Amino acid sequence: MTITYIETKQGRVETTGITKPNERIFRDAWQLNNGVIEVDMEAAREIWRDKIRTARASVMDGLDADYMKALELGDITLQQTIATQKQILRDAPNDAAIDAALNVEALKGVMPAGLSIS
Repeated sequence: MTITYIETKQGRVETTGITKPNERIFRDAWQLNNGVIEVDMEAAREIWRDKIRTARASVMDGLDADYMKALELGDITLQQTIATQKQILRDAPNDAAIDAALNVEALKGVMPAGLSIS
């Protein structure tokens, strides 16, 4: 018989008889509570913020390149549009909806336009 363990904030736990979430996206926020693995929402919020930061990096790189092209062309309107898009991405990890999310489904619904988190 194989025994399976998972890591929680409380340490390594044998999974026999333990109910755990189906998704592992917030695994680092798991905590054991009376035989049930639950998600610590405060930790999950920080994980989600980090995922947003990671997802926005490549988009920001593309916007940086687009901004330089707009700068070379002297297109001030395009420069302003790109600057606005970049600011929205910079502000994304501080979205109030992240703090307002009461469960992981609501948290996963907080997604800036144009980003994809896997």
